[in-house]
Amino acid sequence: MSAIVWGKMRVVGSCACFALLVACVSPNEVIGTVEDSGAAGAGGASGATGMAGGSGSCPRGLSGPRMVEVSTLDGDPYCIDSTEVTNSQYARFLVELVPPQAVTADPPFCDFNETFGPTDGWPPAADRANHPVVYVDWCDAYAYCAWAGKRLCGRIGGGSEEWLEWRNPRQSQWYNACSAGGAKQWPYGFAFEATTCNGLARGLGDVLPVGDSAGCEGGFDGIFDIVGNAAEWRDNCETTNLGRDDNCLRTGGDFLTESQNSLDCTDGPWSFRKATGPATGFRCCSP
Repeated sequence: MSAIVWGKMRVVGSCACFALLVACVSPNEVIGTVEDSGAAGAGGASGATGMAGGSGSCPRGLSGPRMVEVSTLDGDPYCIDSTEVTNSQYARFLVELVPPQAVTADPPFCDFNETFGPTDGWPPAADRANHPVVYVDWCDAYAYCAWAGKRLCGRIGGGSEEWLEWRNPRQSQWYNACSAGGAKQWPYGFAFEATTCNGLARGLGDVLPVGDSAGCEGGFDGIFDIVGNAAEWRDNCETTNLGRDDNCLRTGGDFLTESQNSLDCTDGPWSFRKATGPATGFRCCSP
C-alpha cells in the first residue's frame, strides 16, 4: 500500500502507524477515540468538589473525551469535555485526512493553516496515547472540535467570548466550568494547593496522562486537569483580521506554571493564533 504523508502523521492505507507501536491499527481501533477520557470515572460525579456534574443530556457517541454537563448562573446548561483531548483522540482526526479549510465553518482567519498536524512530538510514542495532544495551534483546536461535532469552548449560548470577558462566568464556558460559576479561584477548592494539579511544583517537567492527577478535579465533578498539565486554547481572540498573528487566549496554566494566581481559573495569557508549544492543548464544549 502507498504511504501518504499528511501533516506530521504517516498514514499507510487505512491504518495509522504510531512511533514505537508494534501493530498498525485501523482508525476505529485507536485507543480512546470515542468518549474515552483516559481518567477513571471521568464524566461522572466523584463527590470531590461539591458541585454536581454528570453526563446529563450531553451528546453521546462523539469523538474525543466524554462530556460533562455543567450548570450556569442563568440556568442554561451546556457540556464540556471531561479532560483535555488526547494524542490518540487527535490521531483519529488526522487519520480522517480532513484537508485544511474543509471543516464546516472553518474561519477565514485560519487560511494560513496548511496542516492540522502537531508541529513537534508527532507521531507520539505508544506510551503517550493518553497524554494531552500538544504542539497544536488555535486553528488546529478549532478544527478538531468542529470535526468532532463540538466546538472550541467560547461564549455560553454560542459564538466566541468577547475580548477581556474571559473571567465572566455568565459568558465564558471554560471559566464557568473551571470556577463553578465564578465561586472558586481554583477548580478543586478555595485554597491553593501547589501540587494537586500538574504545575511546576510537581517537578515532572512534562504533561501527564489526562486524569492522572486525581485530586485535580472541578469546578464541577468529573472535569479533570482544567488547570495545570497543558494550557488550553479558548475561542477568545483580540482581533480576527490579522490571521496567524491574532492574540488568542490560552488559559489554566500548565506543567511549567508555578504561581497560585496563574495555575488557576482566572489567569489569561495570550499567544498568537499560530503559536504551538509543548504545554498547550485544548478541550471542547457543546453546544
